[in-house]
Amino acid sequence: MPKLLTPDEAAELLGISTKTLSNWRWCRCGPRFLRLGRRVLYSPEHLNDWLEEVAVQTHPSTARAKAPGGALPKSLSKAGKERQT
Repeated sequence: MPKLLTPDEAAELLGISTKTLSNWRWCRCGPRFLRLGRRVLYSPEHLNDWLEEVAVQTHPSTARAKAPGGALPKSLSKAGKERQT
């Protein structure tokens, strides 16, 4: 059985505050959690599953090119310049 994480450990792993995690538990909109008596615990597997669910898929044509400096594809760079003028 993997080690279960406390809310403090889970929040640190996710890079959020424990208050945010608490709010998510209250509204049932965050990662799955376990309640053992008064204790709230998180399974690392549930956290990973939740991160996969909420990950935003990007379209390859709008993703940054793998060029030095992260340059945008020419088609997007041109459109961006037209909007700025």
